[in-house]
Amino acid sequence: MTTITLKHGKIAMDTQMSNCNTVATYQCKKYLLNVGGYDFVAITGTFVDLFKLEKFFVDNKDSTELPEFEESTLILVKDGKVFILECGMKFELWKNADFEGAAWGSGMDVAKGAMYAGFNAEEAVRAAIHYDFYTGGNVDIYDIEAKKIITNN
Repeated sequence: MTTITLKHGKIAMDTQMSNCNTVATYQCKKYLLNVGGYDFVAITGTFVDLFKLEKFFVDNKDSTELPEFEESTLILVKDGKVFILECGMKFELWKNADFEGAAWGSGMDVAKGAMYAGFNAEEAVRAAIHYDFYTGGNVDIYDIEAKKIITNN
């Protein structure tokens, strides 16, 4: 599992990969850049789905179709807009920098509480790292406007 947050134009995510009750690594990249017509694609859920997603875009680099996952959520960014793909349904989530925050994954409740208390996207993931066993490692941040990853470990 993982924790991914969105607030004020930033998407933050942890780098831990877990399987059941075992931490496999603290250095997992849970996003892809510039694939399938999207600027950014991140995934929550199982590590098997992460590998499926990576393989899908390696095999179908320019595909505008998206794979479906039963247990995972995709967070997609295209032209400054954020979309969510859950259970085969895609919908637009975010359009402006005033958006107050959203979170996905195993640490989302902690992260949502942190954002409600005034924390930014990165700080909310760090709160989830502290309280959620399945969230850990470092924090990667995607700046939607700049279209780049900011690693702030």
